[in-house]
Amino acid sequence: MQSANTEKGHEPDEGRTSGEGGLFGARPAARAAPVTPVAPGGFTYSPADEEKRRGVRRMKITATGLLVFVALVYVLAKWAQHSGAGAWAGYVAAAAEAGMVGALADWFAVTALFRHPLGLPIPHTAIIPNKKDQLGASLGDFVGENFLSADVVRGRLHAVGIGGRLGTWLAQPAHADRVTAELATALRGALTVLRDSDVQAVVGEAITRRADAQEIAPGIGKMLEKIVADGGHRRVVDLVCVRAHDWLVEHADSVMDAVQGGAPGWTPRFVDKKVGDRVYKELLRFVTEMRDMPEHPARGPSTASSPTSPPTSSPTRTRGSAWSA
Repeated sequence: MQSANTEKGHEPDEGRTSGEGGLFGARPAARAAPVTPVAPGGFTYSPADEEKRRGVRRMKITATGLLVFVALVYVLAKWAQHSGAGAWAGYVAAAAEAGMVGALADWFAVTALFRHPLGLPIPHTAIIPNKKDQLGASLGDFVGENFLSADVVRGRLHAVGIGGRLGTWLAQPAHADRVTAELATALRGALTVLRDSDVQAVVGEAITRRADAQEIAPGIGKMLEKIVADGGHRRVVDLVCVRAHDWLVEHADSVMDAVQGGAPGWTPRFVDKKVGDRVYKELLRFVTEMRDMPEHPARGPSTASSPTSPPTSSPTRTRGSAWSA
């Protein structure tokens, strides 16, 4: 058929050629992609927005139709009233008139919030576009003062009792075990991801920064000065003397072996043993005297001794000098 029509001088149909593939077979015409409406402001409407706009148009048509219907009822009621239909016509006319007035008042009130009614620059209209900044600031101040202020938030949190509820919830063993397991899992994952070098760098930086920012030495110096002035350091010396005496008693062989091991190789064995035994006894006697004598010279100057008291001779020096002589 198409070849015959061509021979007769008939041109192929343009729509069929473009939509059905021309001479190479028929195929359905491709549908055009739906065009998304563009608002005057430049933004596009989504399908949900389009559905809402259709709903608004239906409501406008319905409201306008009701207004026209009420106006028609009003006109007919007035005509019936003037025609002597009875008192009911007056009541119907009054009701219809009230409906028209209410409809017009509602339309004007709602329209005046967003734009000028009928495009007329009536005062106190288009309130939201003209005063949106002032309304936003007032709303922000209202919310901040009545809902987000420190006293209000503190009172709300105190009324809720988050600490008490959390403590009650954690007091149950099942909940405590669950929290512990979750924290352990999170900590294990964090330690797996983090590298040791990064952790060391962060911790070292934090400690170094805090140590440099705070002056620790003056505080420690004052504390030590106070301890020494009150004689608190003597307790430390007493503890060291007691521990040293106990250690010497328990490790006598170690001390004598150390002394004998440091002796020259040409000295006889019995001489090394004699010297080691003597050194150990003198060291033990010296530590024992320091432990039992709070005024021992090795402890340093005593705060209890008076400046005029004669210096006491040290038993250690006397015996040591006699032994050395």
